[in-house]
Amino acid sequence: MAVRSTLRLAIRVSGLTQRELARRAYISEAHLANIIAGRKNPSLRLARRLGLLVGLPTDELFADEPHGLSEYMWGRAHDR
Repeated sequence: MAVRSTLRLAIRVSGLTQRELARRAYISEAHLANIIAGRKNPSLRLARRLGLLVGLPTDELFADEPHGLSEYMWGRAHDR
């Protein structure tokens, strides 16, 4: 799973808007949109910050397939 797919799912499950997440992460909405779209890669520092804000460990953000918390998030996302 790409960072963008995992992050998109985590944002959805967290209940934050992209605008709010960008504000809390101290980045522009455009920068966050580029990360989600796969046009930009977050720095490790930013990935950690985004993970903390959406409740996802950094290693889960970069996981190839959902496991652990990601599986929980997949279930919650489909319940919405």
